[in-house]
Parts: sequence; C-alpha cells; structure tokens
Amino acid sequence: MKIYKTYAQENGAICCYAENNKLRCLDFKDKYRPYMNDDKLLDDWDEVFFETNNSINKGQKINNIMRCNAMLYITDEPTKKLIENSFSGCIQFLSAKSNDEPSAKYYFLYPIKGIEGLDIGKSECRFFPNSKVYSSVRKYVFRKDIDYSPVFKLKCQGSVYNTSMYATDEFKDFIESNGITGLVFEEIFDFDNE
Repeated sequence: MKIYKTYAQENGAICCYAENNKLRCLDFKDKYRPYMNDDKLLDDWDEVFFETNNSINKGQKINNIMRCNAMLYITDEPTKKLIENSFSGCIQFLSAKSNDEPSAKYYFLYPIKGIEGLDIGKSECRFFPNSKVYSSVRKYVFRKDIDYSPVFKLKCQGSVYNTSMYATDEFKDFIESNGITGLVFEEIFDFDNE
C-alpha cells in the first residue's frame, strides 16, 4: 500500500473564500477544530461562499475538485455523488455556494478520520519549540500497525496536524479510474519499499 498527500491541480480554477462569509478563515478553522480533532462529523455548519479566480483563469476548464484556501477542497455535485457512493464512511460533504454560479451545487470534501500514523522516530520532522508536536514533515514514514482510512487527515499528539488531505491507493485509483479532475497525488510513502 502507498500513501499520498493530495494537492490541487495547477491549471484549474482555484477557489477563493468569498467576502460575504460570516466566518473568516482563521475563525472557521477555530470553530471546527474540535470536530476535526475528535473525528466527528461537522455540526452546526455555516454555509460557506466561495469565488473562483475567473479573472486569472479565463478560458480554463474548472476542475471537478478545486482547492479552497479556507479548508481543503470543494467539489461539484456529480463528483460528490460519485465519491459518496464509495467513501461515505470516511468523507463528509458540506454545502458550499459559488458566487460565480449561485444555482450550482458545490460541497466541501471533508475527511472525517484523523490518523496518528507517523513513526516519529523514523520520519524527518521539525517540532515546535519545547513540544512533541511537529511543525513540518520532510520525510514521512508511516507505522504498519494502523488501520488506514482511504482518505484521512494526519494527526500529531491527538490534534490534526494541518488541513491537508492524505489518501491510500484505494482512493487514488478510484479518482483516476472515474476521470475526476483536479487532484494530484504525491506519493509520500510506500509500505512495500520501507
């Protein structure tokens, strides 16, 4: 099995957190962090508005999955339905509104499961001063004794490390075989070549 860190594809429209949101980015993360750390579904959801950088990306096709600077990724409705059929146990879809297309349905793609899977002794990490919580990871080495979800957040000392989304072969193969655009998978660890 391989583990990947996901990124948004460079040539698609990137989402911007719209000005008419009630919560700003940092407030948004602060409000929902307790849910993230406890692997809970997000409750009390404040519908989030976003805009695409159409002025920068004129003429470019908007991908099925787009990066948003508020939290993780935004997906269109057909992609949501496709992913939800196979991964409903590990992904929650949260309503989002596009200021560019008010009648279209979009969703945040939120991985529910957080996994504390890094082998700290073998990984190359930088830590916050006087802390066992890492501030960055240069080399990922994952533990074998963990049951990995197809899509997950990375945890350290019980807290979500960052808002990046990590995935296994199962999710990567599904995205690629269904022609879903927008996600790039960077291989960060291969259990077979440890």
